Amino acid sequence: MSKAKSPINEALENIFLKNILLKSIRAENHHFDVELNPDIKYKVLLKHKVIQSSLLESTDHSQHLLRVSLSYGVKWVAEEDASKELAIIEADYMAEYKLKKVISDEAVDAFCLKNTGHNVWPYWRELVSTTTQRLGLPNLTLPLQKPVKES
Repeated sequence: MSKAKSPINEALENIFLKNILLKSIRAENHHFDVELNPDIKYKVLLKHKVIQSSLLESTDHSQHLLRVSLSYGVKWVAEEDASKELAIIEADYMAEYKLKKVISDEAVDAFCLKNTGHNVWPYWRELVSTTTQRLGLPNLTLPLQKPVKES
């Protein structure tokens, strides 16, 4: 008797990265200058979420594509009042994957929630690093992120 594949393993065997696209970006510095105001107290808030996924099929049913929309953000706010936004960087990405064959909805969901963020994270991490420098913000290097694997 063979053991059924877990949804994430089904996905990993059949999904291959095609492209990662930056769909939109917003970056603003609202007079946040640590050089002129070195005593400013602030905190950094992060956002990362999968927005949606879409399975597409060619008209002849020979090719399948998975598109996943993700949204990221980093916001600097005043420590004493988190509603006081000092600076913000937000970006939306689309990760595109080719499918070797059609897979279950459970496999698609597991892959989108556990692995697409790992694929897009280096692009987001680089964008934050270079954009903070260009906006004159305090240096922010996001940590590395490792893929989630089933135990």
